[in-house]
Amino acid sequence: MWMKPAGGSPQGGVLSPLLWCMVVDTFLVRSNKAGFYTQGYADDIAVLIRGKFPGTISGLVQTSVDLMNGWCQEYGLSINPQKDKATTRKSQTWLGKLQRLLCLMITGAISTTPSVAMEILLNIKPLHIEIEAQALSSAYRLMKLGMNYHSLTYEGHGRLFRRINEDGILAMHSDHQEKKYKSTYYSVSVEG
Repeated sequence: MWMKPAGGSPQGGVLSPLLWCMVVDTFLVRSNKAGFYTQGYADDIAVLIRGKFPGTISGLVQTSVDLMNGWCQEYGLSINPQKDKATTRKSQTWLGKLQRLLCLMITGAISTTPSVAMEILLNIKPLHIEIEAQALSSAYRLMKLGMNYHSLTYEGHGRLFRRINEDGILAMHSDHQEKKYKSTYYSVSVEG
């Protein structure tokens, strides 16, 4: 029995990876020439886009997606939207560099010592995580003490309140109790 596929290559076929690499190479070259850092591994493609402003980044992402869609149409392929993934990563490089410098000064380690190793030895969390935790904790306390956070826009620091409201655990009622002092006076007498 012979089967002739109408398109694509069979899943798990011996030549499938080689055929895909030959086809996808044209996209990798085209995308890199367009100024996008593009890498392929097996059947995955990663496009790295860096920028300072969200508007600029989204414009570059859209240009890259348009380039990829054009290439797919040219070769009779399509992108599976359920497998697409976009991730963003805010740069905490200056906080990381500061923490690394402090760890090197505290431990006296040589400059090639990994930062993570020094953080573990010193039991120190990465600075950006600690700062975010402190900010969330402060915003939570302000919210529970009755600060009128509803008047804030959810931009800048107001995003902390939105995050607290969206998090099921943080949105729970607090067991915080106001301190109340009784004004009862006692007299003590010592008999000897």
